[in-house]
Amino acid sequence: MNVIDFDHIVLCVADVGRTVALYESLLGMEPRQARPGKWSLHFGRSQLRFALRMPSEQIRSSNA
Repeated sequence: MNVIDFDHIVLCVADVGRTVALYESLLGMEPRQARPGKWSLHFGRSQLRFALRMPSEQIRSSNA
């Protein structure tokens, strides 16, 4: 199977602001804020979305 396109990918990161700045400066992606704290970077028809990474304790308790 060959991937020819994708709509979006979500990355869980510790610092959304720093991550957006990095991808924008290195790759020239266009940042857009959907709502406070929710950012995505666009390139063509595709996008990367960023979410805050949850501390491991919260992940374990939400899976219980």
